[in-house]
Amino acid sequence: MPRVFSNEEYTDIHFVYGFCDGNARAAVREYQRRFPNRRVPDSSVFSNTHLQLRNLGSFRPMNEYDDVRSALRHRRRSERILYLRQNSWIQSNMR
Repeated sequence: MPRVFSNEEYTDIHFVYGFCDGNARAAVREYQRRFPNRRVPDSSVFSNTHLQLRNLGSFRPMNEYDDVRSALRHRRRSERILYLRQNSWIQSNMR
């Protein structure tokens, strides 16, 4: 099961990764030095966090549930636009 970190931890992971010029192994050592009371992520977490933030703009991974919710929001928005457009067309023709 993948480890999940808080947004604060992900922010620090990303900051330290940048501080170490993208060197994930150095970032692990620096992170451990800066945050001795926290669990230390694997070196792959540093590079994956950076890639995820760069590609998706979010620390939180996209999942199937997000895709379904997004599709429902899009459908509701489209239906609402069609409804408003039809009503405005009917009202303009009644004048």
